[in-house]
Amino acid sequence: MMPLNWRTITSTANARVKALAQLRKPRHARERGVFFAEGAREIRRALEAGLAPLALLADRSLMDERGRIMPAGDELHELDPGPAHVEAIACTPAVLEKLAYRQNPEGVLALFRRPQRSLADLEPAMPDRILVTDRIEKPGNLGAMMRSASAAGVGTVLVTEPGCDTWSPQVLRGSTGACFAMDVIECGQAEAGTWLIENGYTLIVADPRGTMRHDRIAPADRMAIVIGAEDRGLHPRWLEPHPRVVPTRIDMSPGPVDSLNASVTAALLLFALRPQPPGD
Repeated sequence: MMPLNWRTITSTANARVKALAQLRKPRHARERGVFFAEGAREIRRALEAGLAPLALLADRSLMDERGRIMPAGDELHELDPGPAHVEAIACTPAVLEKLAYRQNPEGVLALFRRPQRSLADLEPAMPDRILVTDRIEKPGNLGAMMRSASAAGVGTVLVTEPGCDTWSPQVLRGSTGACFAMDVIECGQAEAGTWLIENGYTLIVADPRGTMRHDRIAPADRMAIVIGAEDRGLHPRWLEPHPRVVPTRIDMSPGPVDSLNASVTAALLLFALRPQPPGD
């Protein structure tokens, strides 16, 4: 790695810091097509997935004499920020705190361009499994679903009508950075549903009143698991009768609990319908 051309910023009133702080707002981040990743683990996984940072900020106390970043904690490894032309800012903890979402930030922050993927990018090699999240509002839930999908071997997530920023630091943290190695595609409900049906997917639609129990569905080729928000559930268009739509319930024991967390529901369905590796 070539050494980065670091510049030092110590004031939270600095014009560049103020401009970067605007990108903490989801609307501004979406308009500019960027996102922040916080912490060594998330940044490293973004780099491993081939994302190149636009800017890198680091607590100057974490840098060695050669300008390499040595983050603390379990992630104590040299963090290679990639190309030497990245904007590199050595700063104080106060500057990082102004830009970070987390309290007591770890000491490294990176700005990346948002991946721009579409349904057409999935063709012609269609994935066997797809997770569809519909109107999910809690970033922690969305991130946890991506994490579970990756753990279950599902590498494609369609995010329809999200109520939170798909690339917010909270989502990235909830996914433990797994989202960077996945095809995460934002699209409309109608677009997603039509594309899935036209391409031969069976839609396993999570519905407490579903006619099929989740543990009685036989795994098959091309299945999409559709999860809605906890408070509103799925949009009615996902439940319209169709031969390829299977409203699916997860039976619970009697008691005061009337629903499962959306990310827990997703994990149960993802692993129940996990494709079996050849030879198993």
